[in-house]
Amino acid sequence: MDAPKYLAPLDATLAMRVLGLDEPQRQWFEDCCAMRELHFGLARREAELAAWADLQRAHRRVTENARSG
Repeated sequence: MDAPKYLAPLDATLAMRVLGLDEPQRQWFEDCCAMRELHFGLARREAELAAWADLQRAHRRVTENARSG
């Protein structure tokens, strides 16, 4: 059996939320987590929560731009 591509987020609620992401969104989320951990020294849980907030803001901007454009 193949190992999962991504580890589940440490926060149980966030782990459920990321299940709804498509592949590009999940990759973006994972990359953002890694950058926050490696470059900013955040703990994994903090990096995941910050990445989720960033993803939500980015999605909101794309949706708003699509409506106005």
